[in-house]
Amino acid sequence: MDRQTIIQKVQLRMDEITPYDSGEIINNSFIDEILDDSVTTLLLKLPAYLCNPISMEIVEGVDNSDGTGYIELPDDFLRLVSFKMVEWSRAVTKPISEDSPQYNLQKISYLRGKPTKPVVVIRNDYGDSIQAIKKVLEYYSVVTDHDIERALYIKTDVAENLPDNIIDALAYQCASDGFVIMEKPDQAKIALAKVDEFIQLNTY
Repeated sequence: MDRQTIIQKVQLRMDEITPYDSGEIINNSFIDEILDDSVTTLLLKLPAYLCNPISMEIVEGVDNSDGTGYIELPDDFLRLVSFKMVEWSRAVTKPISEDSPQYNLQKISYLRGKPTKPVVVIRNDYGDSIQAIKKVLEYYSVVTDHDIERALYIKTDVAENLPDNIIDALAYQCASDGFVIMEKPDQAKIALAKVDEFIQLNTY
């Protein structure tokens, strides 16, 4: 769906929640400015299958020589959907962060994730400076085989690239974000409730 049509849908949803006086309408440029941030917010909360997950183009990972390793994530990485090493008995769909209490356990060989119950960590790698920040995926752990069987993720995107079946949810998300900026919390809650309703209806 083209961007201007999406912007018009957002305007309609905002007017639906808070009817404006004759001749008054939310400025197109205001919606256009916040629209892609709303896309990111929505893609982080929707059921993964609605977000068109794609396969990661895997570059060669780093083998830590102790059964663990890591790969550099693509620049457009937003959210992990499924990651599985060949040796693992199941895929990981919910990674942990380096702030998680479980992260420190991965540094202890007998407590870390194993092929039967693997663990994946998404963390920031600052390299030589904060300007060189990259996201990496650490995996715990394998016995000998560091080959990757599956790596699906959701990428950052712009509104006009989204599937048509989630545009209504995007329109309400953007409406909610707009109302927050406009300091209209009650209206923001109404719009957000519509997003939550969409998620509940599409979660299986």
